[in-house]
Amino acid sequence: MPIDERELDRIQPLIEEYDPVVELAIMASDYSNEPSLRRQANSDAAPYLRPKLSAVSILDSPDVLEHEEQKKVLAGNLLGLLEAASRAKKATGEER
Repeated sequence: MPIDERELDRIQPLIEEYDPVVELAIMASDYSNEPSLRRQANSDAAPYLRPKLSAVSILDSPDVLEHEEQKKVLAGNLLGLLEAASRAKKATGEER
């Protein structure tokens, strides 16, 4: 059963180590609370418990560009090998 605001006001001063983020986590994990309250408690507590991730663009990184160029060269080499193997197979009459 959720604690109403008057009860919360009464017990907060009695708790020596009161931490609102911990209380949010407790509310979020208490399945007797309404799902909407648990969702809101999770949403409110999340920024204090996990760092917010930001988008990082690595496409302009020299390392990434070099890696992409290496992949293109290797793909070209592989294609050349496959074509050479196909020609050799045709020349020996192994293709059916």
